[in-house]
Amino acid sequence: MQEEAIRTVKVRDEEVSIKVITLEANSQKAKMTLWRESVSSTVRPGDYITITDVVTNHYKGETTLSTTSRSTLKVILI
Repeated sequence: MQEEAIRTVKVRDEEVSIKVITLEANSQKAKMTLWRESVSSTVRPGDYITITDVVTNHYKGETTLSTTSRSTLKVILI
């Protein structure tokens, strides 16, 4: 996993924190945007994780993932 710096975006006149991470599995990569509370997760580059309740987005030919209010991210201890 790789991560970008936390930044804020405006959503419905509210400043919201986001962080984009890049997930990698079996030589495949996907970008995922962490929203709001998910930004402060303890996930770090190199961690193995499980993720639930995300949504997929398609933009300019690229498929990405985004967390929701029900998403969970957990680090798998190996």
